[in-house]
Amino acid sequence: MNQNLNLLATLIIIMGLSGSSLIFILSLLLLPTHIIPVSGERYPVVFAQMDNDNNTTASNTIANNKTWISQRDNLNIAIELEPKIPIIDEWTKLQFEVRNLDTGNLVTDNNSSLTINVTMTDHDSRLFKFPEQTITDGKFNVDYIFPDDGQHQIILQLYKNSTAFTIASLDLNIPHPQSSKGFLAQLFQAQPF
Repeated sequence: MNQNLNLLATLIIIMGLSGSSLIFILSLLLLPTHIIPVSGERYPVVFAQMDNDNNTTASNTIANNKTWISQRDNLNIAIELEPKIPIIDEWTKLQFEVRNLDTGNLVTDNNSSLTINVTMTDHDSRLFKFPEQTITDGKFNVDYIFPDDGQHQIILQLYKNSTAFTIASLDLNIPHPQSSKGFLAQLFQAQPF
């Protein structure tokens, strides 16, 4: 603790911090660094942190359900995102694979009569409907710009010979964007006054 106070005193002298900045920095140094048990229990909390290669260091929780399975229609639809962690207001490619549930093979339709409508909705009830697509060799994709963080739902309507036969739903949780700079780097960044 004395070492932290010496560092703080040095920073105050070098930076000429004001009283409110000093109080803020002191409050950061005095914050508890452990989890406080609630009712005698510890509740684990996991946050996804990105490294420099845009990979998560905790489990990837963007897609709440990466696959949708229909026993009735013998289908398994999987989603992959590129980039794996979408960036707000930048293009994200949503790639889908439609597989036969029993064999695991991609669904192929020689007549190209298997089509899909993709609709995206979010926590603010915004809807975006993509143009109808033909599923070729069990794959299709859409490009989308996520306008906001939070919960998003992808609704897939599958058609065979222009007749709807199933609806699938996949949930995404888009994280709040974080700066690539560390907290202390942002705290002590020179301001353009």
